[in-house]
Amino acid sequence: GYDHINLSWDKSTAHDSYTVYCKSSSGKVLSETVTKENSIKISGLSRTTDYKFSITGNKTEGEITRCSDLSAEISSKTVIPAVTGYKVSSVTATSFKLTWSKLSGAVSYNVYFKKDGTYKKIKTTSKNYYTVKAVPESSKGYFYLTANFGTGDKAVEGPKSKTFTAFHLHQYKSSFTVFHHGIHHMVPS
Repeated sequence: GYDHINLSWDKSTAHDSYTVYCKSSSGKVLSETVTKENSIKISGLSRTTDYKFSITGNKTEGEITRCSDLSAEISSKTVIPAVTGYKVSSVTATSFKLTWSKLSGAVSYNVYFKKDGTYKKIKTTSKNYYTVKAVPESSKGYFYLTANFGTGDKAVEGPKSKTFTAFHLHQYKSSFTVFHHGIHHMVPS
């Protein structure tokens, strides 16, 4: 995720808990977390940053806790995801509804459109849908979506979704054709 990393490992019957160490790329220990599970979500991390992780297995007998050797370090990086799962629905003669999958942590989404020339942001919305209006007959448009994470000086716009095309074909009774990922869809009105 953009501010967290999920880790998991094989559970060992020789251990009743695990200590997970999160380090900066320079090796400074940032957190030390004990868990009884064989997975953990480390949150509160910086965006697009490299981290190193290592784990010890712990076994408590009475008042004594023994720790296994530190595991080999693994590296991981927080990522900002692209919007996926978009589709077209509610088609009329002059509009259609774009919907997409919600992204965890996203505060809003941007819809970009290009008919001729360059892409322009046509809408920022907190919803995971937008109705594109005033689509003239026989017009063709190109779209992509982005998600916004954080607010204020911590705000960041995620990467572009794959570009997709939608165009209105009057001869097909106000159907829209949508192209994305190399797949052709006819969407009847």
